[in-house]
Formats: sequence, C-alpha cells, structure tokens
Amino acid sequence: MFGKTKIAVALIGMFGLMAGAQAEAWSFGVISDTQWLNGADPTQNTVATGVIDLVNKQFIKAKVDLVVQVGDLTDVGNATSLQTRYNANADLTAAGIGFYSLRGNHEGSASNATSFKSIYNYTGAGYSSPNSDLTGLTYSFTHNNAKFVMFDQFTTSNSKTYTVNDQQSWISSQLSANDHQQAFFFSHKNLLG
Repeated sequence: MFGKTKIAVALIGMFGLMAGAQAEAWSFGVISDTQWLNGADPTQNTVATGVIDLVNKQFIKAKVDLVVQVGDLTDVGNATSLQTRYNANADLTAAGIGFYSLRGNHEGSASNATSFKSIYNYTGAGYSSPNSDLTGLTYSFTHNNAKFVMFDQFTTSNSKTYTVNDQQSWISSQLSANDHQQAFFFSHKNLLG
C-alpha cells in the first residue's frame, strides 16, 4: 500500500500501576514522522492525511487513552499544514482520545513555533514548561499514573534554541516529582548526536 515510502511507526503500549492490587491497565499510542509525500497516498497541505487516518483508526480500535506524535507533523511546516494535521485528529477527539505532539525539524522555525503554540495549545492548567519561551513547545503532563515529558529542541518564537542542558533542571524536576509512578520522555531527534 505504501510502496517504497517511509512507513510511520505506530506503537501501542499497555501500562498499569502495580501497587497492592493491580490497577486497571491503560494504553497510549506513539506515531512517528508523517511528513513524507507520495502521489499514491492521500495528502492535504503537505500532510499525509491518508496514512494518519489509517493509523488513527487503529488507535481507536485499540481504545488507547492518548496518542503521542514525535514531530514532523507536516512536510513544509507552515501554519496551514499544522492546522491540517491538527484537524486530522477529529476522529481521535470524537473517540475521547487525547493527542500530544511536539515539533520536528520540518516545523523547527520561529514562525512555526508561534503557529504550533497557537494551534495545539499545550498550555495552562495541567501543563508545565521550563520557561516562557518554551511554553507549549517543551511541556509535561500527567495521565493516570504516568508523567509525559515532551522535549522541544528547535527555534522558539523568540528565535532562541534551548539545548537539553538548558532544560535539564526542569526535566529533572519533572521526572523526580511525586505525581507519577512511571515516566516517558519524548523528543524528535536524538539528544546526544
């Protein structure tokens, strides 16, 4: 079906809290880069909507609690494409499944940081970020017994870039907080390369 194009990796993890009696299991999905274009796959505004729709149907079928996309939401990363990718989650939203993403190198510019923050809006109650430049870009949230840390390593709206060293104190505080039993850290690119 996808020919020689890259195939988005979609993972579904099952997690439950083991404390005394076993807690009810819950799951989340992970989808990787969906930035590619292929004439055989349905796309809209440089977003691989055909592939995303297929993967979302599997997440809904698996009854995941939430989905994490680890960047490269679009091919060109402009505001129109970011909105199209957001709109592609309508079926997830209708099924009550949360969607959490971070930017990849295809969305790494300052203007895309502004658009991403406006469209996806990972701010306010329930979210934490290292500083005002990174609000809505690098963020954390908890779900059930897990902490999710989403690490942005690209240019902010203020044309700054924050490395892992710049954010390490905040990352450590999030991972050491007593509001979770397990933690998951996501970034688009490797941290050491």
